[in-house]
Amino acid sequence: MKPHEKLVVFKKADAYTVAVLELVERLTASRRWAIADQLSRSALSVTLNIVEGWSRGSKAETKRFFNYSSGSLEETQYLLTVLRRCPRYGVPSVAIDPIYALGEHVGALQTAFVRTIKRR
Repeated sequence: MKPHEKLVVFKKADAYTVAVLELVERLTASRRWAIADQLSRSALSVTLNIVEGWSRGSKAETKRFFNYSSGSLEETQYLLTVLRRCPRYGVPSVAIDPIYALGEHVGALQTAFVRTIKRR
């Protein structure tokens, strides 16, 4: 197991990323190209920046990448709200809401984690 895989924030972010990627597969084929690409990339960045930040040697670098991850999370959350408001994409709110809630939880974990970095 890699060191970052032990982090609760990584585990939750990973579950979030997978859930978003699975949601992307449900998008209506004729409407999915642009939003699917952006949604996939931003969701992957949430977790990838945690992995990269944790591998960095300094607190400042770790914090910077966790902040990048937070920005990607906000981007992904916004795109989920767009999907919720646009039924033409073919994904019902009932499928989006639990993923959005998980994203909120990931955001709280990221904030708490960055605070602990500052105290070290």
